[in-house]
Amino acid sequence: MKQFKSIIQEGVYDPGIFKAFFLAGGPGSGKTFVTSRTTVGMGLKMVNSDTRFENYLKKAGLSLKMPDNEASVRDPLRARAKQVTGDQMDLYIKNRLGLVIDATGRDYNIIQKQRSMLMMLGYDCYMVFVNTSLDVALERNQTRTRTVPKDITIKSWNAVQNNIGRFQNMFGSSQMIIVDNNNASEDTLNKVYTKVRNYVRAPVKSYIAKRWMENELRKKRLGIRESVNDMTHPKTEPKPVNNVVGDWKNIDVPSPTLNDSEETKSEMMMMSKLFEQRNNAIVQSIKDHDQEVFYGIESYLMKYNLEYTMKDIQNLKKIGSGVVRHFKNKFQRPRPYELADALNMKFNHMELISDSMKTPSYPSGHSLQSRLIAEFYGKLYPKHKQNLIELSDECGYGRVLAGWHYPSDHIEGVNIAKKLINMVNLQESIIDIPRRTYAPGVFDEEDTNNPKIKPSVIKLIKDQLKVFEKEYPIMKYGLIGSILTKRYRNDADLDINVLFKVPEKDREEERTLLSLKYLSTKNPDNIQGKLIPGTQHPINYYFLTDPKLYKDQEQKADAVFSITRNTFVKRPEDFEFNVSDYIDDFNKKVQELDVVKGELKRDIIDYDELKELGPKEIEGLQNKISSKLDEIENDIEDIIRIGDGVDAERRKAFDTDMSPDEIRKYAIKNRLPKNVIYKMLEKYHYITFYKKCKKIMDDGVVTDDEIDSLKEAVGTPKKHIAFTFGRFNPPTIGHEKLVNKVASVGANDYLIVPSGSNDPKKNPLKVNDKIRMMKNMYPRHQSKIKQIPGARTAIEVINKLNGKANEITMVVGSDRVREFETLLNKYNGVQARGTNYEFDKINIVSAGERDPDAEGAMGMSASKMRDAAKNDDFISFKKGLPTSFRDKEKLYGLVRKGMNLQANFSGPGIGTYKPTASVESFTQWQIRDLYIREQLFNINDIVEDQEQDVQGKVIRRSTNYIVVEDDNSKLHKCWIWNCIPTSNIDEVKLHEVNLNIDYGFEAVSETEVKMQEEKNNGKQISERDKIPQDKDVAKKDGTQPKKYYKDMSKGTKSKRADYFAKQKYKKSDDDNDYKAAPGDKDAKTKTSKHTKKYQQMYGKEAYEIGKEYADHTKSMTPGEPEYKKDDKITDKDIKEWASSNDTIDKYKKRYGENYQNEIDEAVKKMEERLKIQSFKDYVKI
Repeated sequence: MKQFKSIIQEGVYDPGIFKAFFLAGGPGSGKTFVTSRTTVGMGLKMVNSDTRFENYLKKAGLSLKMPDNEASVRDPLRARAKQVTGDQMDLYIKNRLGLVIDATGRDYNIIQKQRSMLMMLGYDCYMVFVNTSLDVALERNQTRTRTVPKDITIKSWNAVQNNIGRFQNMFGSSQMIIVDNNNASEDTLNKVYTKVRNYVRAPVKSYIAKRWMENELRKKRLGIRESVNDMTHPKTEPKPVNNVVGDWKNIDVPSPTLNDSEETKSEMMMMSKLFEQRNNAIVQSIKDHDQEVFYGIESYLMKYNLEYTMKDIQNLKKIGSGVVRHFKNKFQRPRPYELADALNMKFNHMELISDSMKTPSYPSGHSLQSRLIAEFYGKLYPKHKQNLIELSDECGYGRVLAGWHYPSDHIEGVNIAKKLINMVNLQESIIDIPRRTYAPGVFDEEDTNNPKIKPSVIKLIKDQLKVFEKEYPIMKYGLIGSILTKRYRNDADLDINVLFKVPEKDREEERTLLSLKYLSTKNPDNIQGKLIPGTQHPINYYFLTDPKLYKDQEQKADAVFSITRNTFVKRPEDFEFNVSDYIDDFNKKVQELDVVKGELKRDIIDYDELKELGPKEIEGLQNKISSKLDEIENDIEDIIRIGDGVDAERRKAFDTDMSPDEIRKYAIKNRLPKNVIYKMLEKYHYITFYKKCKKIMDDGVVTDDEIDSLKEAVGTPKKHIAFTFGRFNPPTIGHEKLVNKVASVGANDYLIVPSGSNDPKKNPLKVNDKIRMMKNMYPRHQSKIKQIPGARTAIEVINKLNGKANEITMVVGSDRVREFETLLNKYNGVQARGTNYEFDKINIVSAGERDPDAEGAMGMSASKMRDAAKNDDFISFKKGLPTSFRDKEKLYGLVRKGMNLQANFSGPGIGTYKPTASVESFTQWQIRDLYIREQLFNINDIVEDQEQDVQGKVIRRSTNYIVVEDDNSKLHKCWIWNCIPTSNIDEVKLHEVNLNIDYGFEAVSETEVKMQEEKNNGKQISERDKIPQDKDVAKKDGTQPKKYYKDMSKGTKSKRADYFAKQKYKKSDDDNDYKAAPGDKDAKTKTSKHTKKYQQMYGKEAYEIGKEYADHTKSMTPGEPEYKKDDKITDKDIKEWASSNDTIDKYKKRYGENYQNEIDEAVKKMEERLKIQSFKDYVKI
C-alpha cells in the first residue's frame, strides 16, 4: 500500500491523467485479452474487482468453477474484492490518474452515472466495446479459468448487446471503439492500440482539468505542502428552523480541535480501540438509528404505552436538523474516516450505508436530534427521563462506534440539545406568537428596528402602480397592516392603500369602477393577492379617492410604512394580548359557521350519491338532484351571510368612535372584538372559506367543479396512503429497509401488506404466521402490518384502497419502479377486467438498490433464507434476521414446517422440533369427512374464511373448496380447511344422525354390547349352538366357525384350529402380541354387511375414502397448498397439537364454549388412528 501511495504522488505528471476508458463486453468476450494488448505502457490504472476476486479465491483454496457448496465462503470474498477495488479507484480519482474501468456494459445506468461523475471532475471519457457472437462467448466461457453459469452468460450477453446503441449515443462515435473479437487479428489489435494511445496523448479538453493541473504544478514549484489542517468538509444546504422562540444562533458552541492536534489524534486512537467493542447487536442498533434518530425512543414509548405524536417527533427532528446544519456549515469539520485517510491511518469504520454522512462532522446531528426528543418527552414523563436519555445516547454514541463521528461531535450535539429544548414551542396558539424579527421575505435588515423593504418587492409594487397611473394620477400610497409588526403570520398580506387624484364629484363612482377593473374577483385578470416570489405573502391593493378617508385609515392602522422613503411613518405598539377577552365571541361565531359547514358537507355527499344513480333506479331522480343542488346553494349563501356580517361589523367598528370603556379595555380600534374575531377567523381559514363561497356565487350558479372544490374545505381533506405489497416469505433484515422506507414517505398513513400466497417451495409461511412474525420483527410498524382480505396482487390491493385516499405511493424494489409506474398509471381511472381504481396521483418509489453480492441488509433476500432452511443451516438463516428479533428459532421451525421438511435441527440454545404435518393432515381429513357427509358448509350456510378474513353465505360446493358470497355481493373462493361455520354449534349437531330413518340395521345399546362380551367368554349360550361349524375340524376343542375355514385344505384347517387353541385372547395394544394364523396369507376378504350399511347411511366416501380423495383433489387443484404425506403420528405429536395456541383458537371459534370437549374427541380419534397405524406398519399394508 505504501508503494501504491508513492506512485500516485506523481499524478500531475502521469501520461494518462484525466483520461477514463470504460470496457464493455459480456463474459467470454475477451476484454482482458484486448486490454492487455491495447493499453499497455500508457500509465492507465486498471479498475477490475474480478482479478482481485480470483486472487482471493486462489489464496482461500476455493474452486474457480464456483460450486454452490462454497457460496457461503465465497460471497464474503467477492464483497471484500469490490470494497478494496472501490477504495483503490477513489485514490486514483483523487489524484486524477488515467483509468481503465471494467464495467461489463450490463447496466447502462451505472456507466452513465460514473461517466457523469468523472466528467464533472474534468475527465475525458471513452469506451472500448469488445464484441463477440453468443456462440464464441459461450465457447470461451467454458475454457476460462473462472467459469460463469451458462444462463448467466446468455443473460449478460443479451443485456450488453441491447445497450450498444445507447452507448454510442452517450459517448459519440468519435470517443467509442468497437472491437470485433470473434477472431481478432494482430492488425486489428494494433489499430485499437494506436487509437487508444492517441486518445491518451491528446491534451485534456476540460477547463476544470486544466485548472487543477495548473494549481498542482504551482504547488510543486513553490514547494507548498497541503496541510491537514486545511482539510474541510463541503458545506451542506441549510434548513429552516421553526417552532423555536429565542435566538438559537447565539447558543455558545466552541470550535472543534484542529485536524492535526494531539486531541484529535487521541480521539481517533480511542475510536480505533472502541471499534473492537462492535458486535451484531451494536451494529444493528447503529443501522436502526441511522434510518430514524427516534428508533429506540419510539419503541420505548410504545412499549410502556406512553402517549406521543409522530407530528411532534418529526417537528423536533426538523428543529434539530436545521440548527445542527447551521453549526456544521460554520465549522466544516471533516469526518474522522476522511481525516484518517489523509493521515494514512488504519481506521476500521463501518460501511457508509446512507446519505446521513454527507454533512460536516461537528456537531453530530443524530446526537442533537435524539437528545432533543428525549428531553422533550422526559419533561412529559419524568419517571422515564433517564431511560429516554440513555436511548438517545445509544443513537448518538453509536455514530462514534461506527467511526462516523468523533466523541466530541456527540458531546457537543448533546450540549446544544440541552440548551435548545428550553427554546422549543410546539404548541399552536390562538394568536400569532411574537417573532424576533420582521418578515424576512419582505424586509432587509429585518432584525433591526429600522427594516427596509427589499428592492425586489419595491419594484413589484412600483411596476403595478405605473399601470394604475394610466387611469388617474396617484397622490399617495403606503403600506399598512400586521406585516409591519412582529406578530405577522407566514401568509400575512402586504396591504397597500393607494390614493388617486379624482375630481370630487366623481370620486365614489370612479373608485368603484377602478376596483371592478383591477381588484374584483369577477375579473379573471385581477391583480389582487399575487405572492411575493419565494414567500407566502400576497400583495393587496385598496383604492381610495378621498384624502380624508386615506388619512383616517392611517390613523386606525397598527402601523404605517412609507414605501417611497422606505421607513416607518407610524411604528406598531407592543402590547400583551389577552385572548380571554375574545374567546367566547369567537367560539360562538365558529360554532355558527361549523353548523352550516356541516350541513353543506352532508348535502354535498347526498348530491354525489344521487349523481351516481340512474333514472331507472329512483323515481323523480332529476328533481331530487335539482332540489339537493338548491340546498347546497342555500348553505353557501348562509356562509356568505355570516361572513358578510363579520366583515360589516368589523368595518362598522372602525367607522364608529370608541366609547370610554372600550378605550380603557382595548386602547385602539385594532383590538376591538369585531376586528380581532375577524382576524382570528382569518387565521383558521374561515374567512378564506367565506371568500371562496362568495366567489362561487358571483355568477349565481353552482357547478359540479365548484362543488368538488369545496369538498376539502368542508372537511374532506385529501388523504395520501403509502404502502408496499410483498410475499415476505420469510421476512428478513432486508425487508426492514423496505418497511422503513414506506414509513418515511411522508404520507398521512401507510400500510405493509403481506400476500396470502402459500406453497412449500417459495411461500412456506402461512399468512397469519407471517403477520405475527413481522409484527414481532418490526415492532415500530406493527399496527401498520395487516392483510387486506381478498387482495392477492398489487392491483387488488390498490382496488381495495380506492376511495380511501386521493393519492397513493407504492414502494417497490428499484428494478420494478418503471414496470409499476407504467402499469398502475395506465389503468388509473380505467374500468377494465380486474382494475377498479381512480386516484389523483399515483407515485412509485424505490426502496433502494440491493446488491445480491453484499452482506447484511443490503444483500439479504428471502430466497437465501429459504435455501438456508432447506439445507438445515440455522446459523446462516439467523444472519438474515435483525439481532433484536427473539423468535428466530420459531420462525425457522415454521419455515421448515411449511416446506414439508423434517424440522429437527440443533443449534446453540435451540430445542428439537418435530413435524406436525401429519396431525394437520388428520385435521383436514376430519373436515373433509364432515364436508362429504354434508355436515359442514352446505348451501346457504354462513361461514368465515380465516385465511382471507371473509365472511358470507355458501352459494356453491366443490370438491375441496366452496364459493362464498359476502355482504357486498362479491364472490370468494375459499378452501374448506380455512373455513369455520358461524352458525350455532347446536345447529350443526342436528345433522349428525336422524334416528327416524331406517338405515337397514338396529341401534345397539351398551347393555347388548356387554351381553355379547359375556357370550364370547362362554358364560352364557354356547357358540356351537348358534354358529355353523366346519365338519373337518368339528371335533377340535372350542368353536370352529365354518366361515373361518372356507376354501382351505383339510391339513391347513387342522393347523389353523390347533393355532387358535394355543393362541389365547390377550387384551393388549402391542402389535407383537398378534401373529397371522395359517391360511390368512392367501385368504380373500369381503366387505362386511355392517360396512355396507354404513356406506348406505353416509355414502362410500367416508373417513378413509375422504382422506384419499382429499389427497387426490389437493394434488390436482392449482393453488392449493401441498402437504407431504406422512402417516406416522406419535403420542407426543398429538399432545403438542392439542395444546397449541393455533388449535385452541381454531376450536374456540368453531365450537365456542364446548371447544375443549371437541378437542378431546379429536384426540381420541387420533389415538384410535394411532393404533390402526401401528397395525398397518406391522402387516405392511
